[in-house]
Amino acid sequence: MNAGPDKKSRPRSPEFPYISLREAVPRIEQLISAYQRHPARIKNVAPLWNYSSGSSSFLRNIAALRSFGLLDETGSGEDRKIAVSDLGMKIAADKRPGASDAAIVKAFETCTILSDYRKKWGKRRPPDTECISELTLDNGFGEEAAKKFISVYDDSVALVESVMPDSGRIIHETPDANDQPSFDVGMYVQWEQTGVLQLGQAAKLVGFSADGKYAFVEGHSAGIPRTELIVADTPTPPPISGNNSHQRQVTALSKIGGANMVEATYPIAEGTCTLIYPGEISIKSAKRLKKWLDLMLEDVSEIAGMTIADRQENDPD
Repeated sequence: MNAGPDKKSRPRSPEFPYISLREAVPRIEQLISAYQRHPARIKNVAPLWNYSSGSSSFLRNIAALRSFGLLDETGSGEDRKIAVSDLGMKIAADKRPGASDAAIVKAFETCTILSDYRKKWGKRRPPDTECISELTLDNGFGEEAAKKFISVYDDSVALVESVMPDSGRIIHETPDANDQPSFDVGMYVQWEQTGVLQLGQAAKLVGFSADGKYAFVEGHSAGIPRTELIVADTPTPPPISGNNSHQRQVTALSKIGGANMVEATYPIAEGTCTLIYPGEISIKSAKRLKKWLDLMLEDVSEIAGMTIADRQENDPD
């Protein structure tokens, strides 16, 4: 009986860490807390990280920590054991100035695939679409694996840059201070990376990281390198017409007079509705505010109903 042609095996993506260096550090700290530097059986470590010993995710975590040089491994099978390496101990326990930070940089450089792409992509990684094309078309990655790699890469690089911003090895280019535009909280900005705008539309600047290197804007949770910000015009709200007005709502949030207050606006056909409320509010106060808003909506509905009735009375046709 002819078994038919063999199915082609799915190409396997190159090996890379399943978790980022930032995610790997707490794993090491948990191992030290439970076992110090003593070797621990693999099956005993799994519950420590909330995995089962046979879980593929658990085994990928082990492989990731090993790729960063954070683990020493002995034995095989049931006798397979892991222990925190010298490098892992320096990251988690060396309190000498700069020692832990230098060890984090070393761990990143130990992971060959991340280090190689950092050298290839330079201080500013190309846009996601270009990276995915390069990884899938030139380097054998599947598309989902390419997206996962970019996520691990970005988070690992961000950690290294945060601990060693002046290392001279892994930093963003910083223009001369006199060449940098001035940015004020509340103004509208865009994120321009290698000539490509990364935000769908200009967003309001809401703050900066403690070191001033990253900016935060409305509608985008991650920090944006300050050197990649550009000043943008205030976006124009789309026109509102007919019954589709609820689909064209625009909400703007801003600090009021430097105080911890927030202004929310909602445009309707007849004008703009505005609500100002504290930026920090308790659950109890939020519930009371909801009751008040419900009463306000009842009043608005009554007014709208009277307006319609009056219009019908004056214009029966």
